[in-house]
Order: sequence, then structure tokens, then C-alpha cells
Amino acid sequence: MIREISSSDAAAFLTLNKKLDKETAYMLYEENERATTLEQQKKMITTFLKMPNSTILVAEQDGQLVGHLSVIGGSVNRKKHSAYLAVGVLHSYGNRGIGTALFEEMEKWAAQSGIKRVELTVMTHNEPAISLYKKMGFKIEGKKVCSLVVDGNAVDEYYMGKVFEKNVFKGEMNMETTIVQLNEWVIKLPKKLEVLSEAETSNRPAPKKWSPKEIVGHLCDSAIHNLQRFINVQHEKNPCVLIPYKQDEWVELQHYQDTSMEEVVALWSSLNKQIASVLLHIPIEKHMYQFELGDGKFVSLEWLAKDYIAHLEHHIKQIDAPMPLGGKEDEKRT
Repeated sequence: MIREISSSDAAAFLTLNKKLDKETAYMLYEENERATTLEQQKKMITTFLKMPNSTILVAEQDGQLVGHLSVIGGSVNRKKHSAYLAVGVLHSYGNRGIGTALFEEMEKWAAQSGIKRVELTVMTHNEPAISLYKKMGFKIEGKKVCSLVVDGNAVDEYYMGKVFEKNVFKGEMNMETTIVQLNEWVIKLPKKLEVLSEAETSNRPAPKKWSPKEIVGHLCDSAIHNLQRFINVQHEKNPCVLIPYKQDEWVELQHYQDTSMEEVVALWSSLNKQIASVLLHIPIEKHMYQFELGDGKFVSLEWLAKDYIAHLEHHIKQIDAPMPLGGKEDEKRT
């Protein structure tokens, strides 16, 4: 099982690292050189978990920690998009796909955390590790000559790095793409809804379920809250806490069911034009600014903007189906 570390893992994580120090010459520390105390280990884990661009992933099997991948994010603005990796798996658990699983989980985490680049160093004669890193998309970017001295011998290290171009720069996590999608929906959604009669837009498919009119009203409420979020994250303390709102209550209290569909759509269009404008003018270096979710996880501004589009399209599909609309069982975070 691959999971994020918790403070209760401190003793097991310290034991794991000491085992790795003992059984391999590929790690930084020699046997018995690691002087970390249990209290220091707990503090370090707590610090990591509070940092939006750092984490420790652990592999757990047979009731013990058998491997880890530590992600150490940059501490200054110009390096916050980048992270250094340290990885180790116990020899007896090698060749079981644990290393691959750790890297795959790291990439999922990086997509939510605004990390655009990861890097590591590896001894040039550590061929199994180099093979794994290449398989996971890392490239050799340079060599550190006489970087380490192991058993009295000079050892070179490779610099290896990976840039998440597909996920961050050109693909689904790209802010520019998100803005284009939002502007397209500002044009398409009113045209899609204008063919529906007022009776059709007011029809509730079941008790306590939203009508198409109310679901567009809910999308207005989502726009109101996310517009504030997209503004606040730029000037409030980072990470910005993502505060939820009572979605069903808002729909009821806004009385969308008693408002014409034309007015509700006009409100939605106006709000989303403003959101697109705000997103467009956010400096690129702030795209990775962080939101703290209620479950203790962190996501980037880019990720939240993408999630906003996903939430919009989720409800548009409900109108198209038609499906039972509204209610917490259908709802997403946005």
C-alpha cells in the first residue's frame, strides 16, 4: 500500500531509514551515521505535512514500512514549482513494483500541488535505480564529478530531472487552457439552454432535486464563491484555506426557481466573464499558489480552476441527460 506518511509513522520511518543506511551503499548516510532522534523525526514529518509543495510517501507491506519517496519542495518563490526527491526501498522488497508505485503516486500528488519539475541525484554506477528513473520519464541532465566518497573511492552522480509538460504546461493543468474552456462555455451554455421552455427549466425530476433552472442557479453560487477564492488566494496568507458553503441552502435562499431562466443565465454569464478576466490577469508565478482543503490536502490555484470547469461540465451533463439533479450525493467540491 502506498500512502502519505503520518506523524504516527515517525518510529517506523526512522527504523526504515536506518535499515536502508545499513544495507545499501547508495544512500547518503553510512551505517550508524544518522543521528536523528524520534522527537526530531516527528517534528520533521509534521513540518513536511504542513508544506504545500513537500510530502513523504511510504510503502507499507507485511505490517511495516518497506520504502519511501520524500518530496522536498523549494522554499523561495522561484523554486516553489520544483522539488527534490529522495527514494529508497528495502532490498528484500525489491523487484516488486514498489519503486514504480511510489513514483506513480508522487506524480498524482504533484498534479494537485502545483509541482512542475522534480529532480534527483543518483550514483552513476547505480544502474537499477537509473533504469527505474528513466522508465518513469527522468532524463540525465548532467554529472557531479567526485560528488561523494564511498569506501574511500570517489563516486560521480548524475543529475536527473523530469518536467510535467503534459500535466502542467500543455495539458489539463494549464491555466490558459482553462480560461479558453470557460470562455467557450460562456458562449455555448446560453445557446444550449435557450431551446428549453420555461416549464422544462422549472421541472424538478424528484422531490428535493434541483430543476435545470436551479442547477444553473447553483452554478451561479459556485461562481460567486470561486470568484472570491481566485482573488483571495493572490493576497491572503499562503496556503489559503478553502472554506465550503451550504450549497442546497444557497439554491433555496436565492429563489432561483421563482426567477426566469433568462435572468439566471444572464447572472451566470456575467459572473463567469468576470472569473475569466480575473484568471487571465493572475501572474503566471502565482498559478501554483496553494489552497488547503478540509481533509488536510493541498491543491494549486491551477488545479482549482480546472476543477471549477469539471464541476461546471458535471452539471451540464445532468441537464443534457436528464438525470436527477442536485443534492449532496451528486455534488463535487466546487
